[in-house]
Amino acid sequence: MIATKIFNNNSIVSMNDKGEEIILVGGGIGFGIRKNDEIDERKIEKVFCLEKETNYKFQSIVRNTPLQYILAADQIITYIKKNSSKKINDFIYVTLTDHIYTTIERVKNHIEFDQVLLTNVKNLYHEEYILGLDALKVLQSRLHINIPDSEANFIALHIINAEMNCSMPMIYEITSTIAEIAHYVSETLHTEQNTISFDRFMTHCRFLIQRVFNKNEDEVNNALFENILTDIEKSHTEELNCVEHIMDIIKEKCQYEINEDEKMYLMIHLIRLKNSKYQNRQ
Repeated sequence: MIATKIFNNNSIVSMNDKGEEIILVGGGIGFGIRKNDEIDERKIEKVFCLEKETNYKFQSIVRNTPLQYILAADQIITYIKKNSSKKINDFIYVTLTDHIYTTIERVKNHIEFDQVLLTNVKNLYHEEYILGLDALKVLQSRLHINIPDSEANFIALHIINAEMNCSMPMIYEITSTIAEIAHYVSETLHTEQNTISFDRFMTHCRFLIQRVFNKNEDEVNNALFENILTDIEKSHTEELNCVEHIMDIIKEKCQYEINEDEKMYLMIHLIRLKNSKYQNRQ
């Protein structure tokens, strides 16, 4: 295996058998070698083979990030991919590795970050928040540094970013919209937010709002549930009022009119939520 680029003592670039550029990291792997030299494969600790654009951006991260942070981030990302119920985009190698580096340096220098915008992450993205807590345990174990649990919120957002394939500013907008909906529903229907049914409702809202922000509209078939929706509206007025307020929030925040099919699904989720509001998470 031949070195095609040398970043530093611990990271270099080579080519695999398919002619694809790969990033190799390991203690001393780049020490004392030049371009086109043979690589000591015994020093390889991790091989990254990523999509071209991601690979290019990850190279700039690897070039300037200490080896221990790169390996810690890789362990965390491998764990996230294994334990997440959703598909994780490989761009998380770029965003989360960079975030871990800046977080560790920030914690070392006792710099606190305003987390007001992240207060709802734990309830709105429960699975991602738990993965974030697990990630902190890895960092604390590998790097021997105390990191506050609140940092799990940031890691959760990076996981969400890798699930949704959208920008971080859009994640904040989506989170703000969902948080407003969650607060209203919880107060109106007198439901706890730490229940399985509330998680399911929030998941539905999350993907609905994401679709709206990305301007991906489903094909509408208003006649599909028209009669059923009319009957349900008559017998579930409280849930209907709640749905209509949610529709107003989405219209104001996203400039989008909820169609009858989407209204029907919201009604179904709210009815289920109200009927099983005491089914707490295990």
